[in-house]
Amino acid sequence: MAMVMIIITIAPKTEEAPMKLSVNGVVPMCAAVRNLLMKMLEQKTTNFIFAHSDGGPCRMKLLPLLKKAQGMAGIGGRLRIHDLRHTLGRRLRKDLGVPLETIMGILRHADIRETMIYAPYSLEEGQSAMTKLDAMSPAAPLPKV
Repeated sequence: MAMVMIIITIAPKTEEAPMKLSVNGVVPMCAAVRNLLMKMLEQKTTNFIFAHSDGGPCRMKLLPLLKKAQGMAGIGGRLRIHDLRHTLGRRLRKDLGVPLETIMGILRHADIRETMIYAPYSLEEGQSAMTKLDAMSPAAPLPKV
C-alpha cells in the first residue's frame, strides 16, 4: 500500500472558531482514493491538487456539495461534513473489525477515548470473543467440589 504525504491547513471561519489547524503526516488510503489522487496529481497545474480557479488553495464550501450528494443518494435527515468521519469509523469497526488503535490513527484522534464511540459493547461480539478463547485451548477439567 502506498502512503501519501499530506498537509492540511484549516483557517478559522469565524471569531468563535479562533483555532488554526496545521497537520503534516502520512495517511493510509484505499486504492480507489489513492488512484484518483494520483491521477489528479498528474494533471495538476498549480501547487494544489484541489485548487481554486486562481491557482490558490481550494475555497469552495463543501456542505452544499454534500447536501447535493445526499439528495442524489436519497438519504434523508440532517447530514454534516463531520458525519463522514463517523461513517468511516463505524464501518471500519463494525463492518471490518478494525482494531480501535488503528482507527484512532486513521482518524487522527489524540486520545483513545475519542475513538471509543465506535466501540459500543454487543453481546454478539462478546460471545464471539469467548468462542475464539475456547478455540485456543482445550477445555480444562472442572475442579472437584
